[in-house]
Amino acid sequence: MGRVAGLTGAEARQRLLAAAAEVFVERGYAGTATSEIARRAGLSTGAIYSRYASKAELLADAIKAHMPAELARLLSDGALGVPVPDVVQHLGEELPHRPRQISAMLVEGAAAARRDPRVAEIFAAELAAHLESVQSLVTAAQDEGSVDSSLPSGALARFLLAVALGTLFTNMLDIDPVDDADWATVINRFIAAAAPGQ
Repeated sequence: MGRVAGLTGAEARQRLLAAAAEVFVERGYAGTATSEIARRAGLSTGAIYSRYASKAELLADAIKAHMPAELARLLSDGALGVPVPDVVQHLGEELPHRPRQISAMLVEGAAAARRDPRVAEIFAAELAAHLESVQSLVTAAQDEGSVDSSLPSGALARFLLAVALGTLFTNMLDIDPVDDADWATVINRFIAAAAPGQ
């Protein structure tokens, strides 16, 4: 994409995604107008439709842009030789502290997916990609001997993704947070239980 209103394509996209995150969280998917997103971004609606075929695709890109980067970092960290249990422990300790806007975007995406087939398709594809990443991590851990190879990698990957998503969803609830030390104890116990010979 070229320049828009003196901005590079990347700058315009960043503005659109920041504005989209705000408006989707405030008004929900059904109540969000693309014209409001464009107004908040300081751009025209044409700037949206030159990049996205639909509001569903804009929501999906906003979710991807605001999702935590831990899953991508997991794979790169694993490739750099960081022990997989250490990476999982770090992820487990980080997730409860993610910004609430990320959690709200996920909730909004899941709710919109129930009503809009295009959102459901994009949302399912994104979750499938995350699940594949987590399963690659589990398989690598089994290959290196830090996770019991008799555990079904697909089921373990689904469990880990469910814990990650559940943690993000509960972040936005007004309940007392779990003590960090207690959370670390549970994560460490789980890692130890998944080790070979347990």
